[in-house]
Amino acid sequence: MMWLSATIGGTMKDTKPKVMPITKNIHAMFYQDGEFDLCFHAKGSRKWIFEFSKFKRIKCGIIIDGLEKRPNTDEYKNWKDFRYMVNLCGKEQEIPAWIKALTVWRFDKPLRTRMVEDRIGCVVFFKEEKY
Repeated sequence: MMWLSATIGGTMKDTKPKVMPITKNIHAMFYQDGEFDLCFHAKGSRKWIFEFSKFKRIKCGIIIDGLEKRPNTDEYKNWKDFRYMVNLCGKEQEIPAWIKALTVWRFDKPLRTRMVEDRIGCVVFFKEEKY
């Protein structure tokens, strides 16, 4: 099976994700490339899915109402919605600290890059890596 990222131009996720239930209403899906999704189940058929990059930044938020999907790529609105869902679920049950840590706003800091040496056979080259 093939899974695609909900964001436009996202990377293809061609392996089955590892699904981990966090609490009664929260599930996490971890992909091999370091990205992960957090899914919050609300009353009825409503579901909130937040996609995170491997740098733990929100890429996309999706609200599913029955059959209708509404993706949103606005980072600030997604962060506010994610923080609201964590606070709402935190009133009913205990949420792990690593999920609470994702509610801290980190979008003002740009990603840093460094040059990393890589070698294929006898050829040495440098590639730019984000961290």
